[in-house]
Amino acid sequence: MPSLGSFAQRVALEVPDAKISEIRVIGFGDRDAIVSVRASRQHDLAPRGASLVMNFRAVTSEVLFVRRLDNMGIFERFNTAMIALHVADFDKPAIRTLYAAASVVLALLPILGVVMWVLRRRDRLLASCVRARRATR
Repeated sequence: MPSLGSFAQRVALEVPDAKISEIRVIGFGDRDAIVSVRASRQHDLAPRGASLVMNFRAVTSEVLFVRRLDNMGIFERFNTAMIALHVADFDKPAIRTLYAAASVVLALLPILGVVMWVLRRRDRLLASCVRARRATR
């Protein structure tokens, strides 16, 4: 596998004034591993500091795709943000953990609401059955 510095140099060729914010190896140790590099220009205010994402095949350093985030339309930006939220690919690990915990709590709310409703309904039905039984005696 080529060094991570060689991938950084390839990004610098694509965007000369790039500041690399993240280099991620996906599938480390696998022969089909991918190296994803996020970079931004010094003046960009792109989300998470990335205005360019380049993915390389780790073994051959072949460029798989280049995505420039600075010239995307509003729909593409929204789609990118939704995907990042969906797979929790944003910010620091502590924030991602809080996001995951909040997601679990939000998923449990309707389930617990149905359980509470069933229990209350069961109690009401039992109480009405007991009253009906007493009335027939």
